[in-house]
Amino acid sequence: MHKILNAKSFWTFVCFVAFFIFTTSLITKMWWLNVFTMVLGLAFKYYGDPICFQERAKLRKQREEKMQAYLDKRQELNSSYVRNKRARK
Repeated sequence: MHKILNAKSFWTFVCFVAFFIFTTSLITKMWWLNVFTMVLGLAFKYYGDPICFQERAKLRKQREEKMQAYLDKRQELNSSYVRNKRARK
């Protein structure tokens, strides 16, 4: 089962099924079918996106690391500012 979930073809199939359900709901005006579209879309976003688009996942990871480094530096500057301000009192 784990091997199936890590296959690009499986997640591509999930996308096509979601699109088919969405199109069916538009044609038949059965709006409750969009619940299944949303569930499949969210499943793809959280589980299938890194598998299908590995380059984008690498870029996202690099951006997250860069942002975390920036936040750590900013937190250090803020804490040193507070310490210096307290020391002046």
